[in-house]
Amino acid sequence: MPSRILDCNKSLRASRFSSIPETTLALCWKPEGSLSGENLAVMAEEAKQRGGIEFLLMDFSKIEELDAFGVGFLVALHKDLRIHGGELILFGMRPRHRRFIETLGFGAFFSIALDQRYAIEYILGVRKDVFPLAATC
Repeated sequence: MPSRILDCNKSLRASRFSSIPETTLALCWKPEGSLSGENLAVMAEEAKQRGGIEFLLMDFSKIEELDAFGVGFLVALHKDLRIHGGELILFGMRPRHRRFIETLGFGAFFSIALDQRYAIEYILGVRKDVFPLAATC
C-alpha cells in the first residue's frame, strides 16, 4: 500500500487538449493512465479548462483503468456539455472498458466512436442534422 501512495502521480501521468482542424466546435482530450476515484479531482480540473466548446472528444486509447467513479465522472461531464448544447464523444475504447460501461447501463447514454476520424464525421454530421449515434433520454 505505501508504494501506491508514493506512486500517486503515476495514476494520471499526463493529459492534453488539442484542437481539431476540421471544426472549431470541438476539442480532443487525450488523458493517460487511470480514470478512477483516486485522480478524479485532477481530471475534473482539466475538464474545466476546455472552455466554451460544444463537443469534447475523449480518447480512451491510453486509459488503463476505469471504475464506477470514472463512469460517474463521464456522466457528469456529458450532462454538463449537454446543458450547454454540446456532447461528450468517447473513442478508442478497449473492449473491457466498453463492456464495463454497458454493464453499468450506460451503453446507449454515451456517443462512442471507433476512432477519432469517425468521431469527427459524427460531429460534422450533427452540424448537417444527421441522426446522432445515441438519442437523448
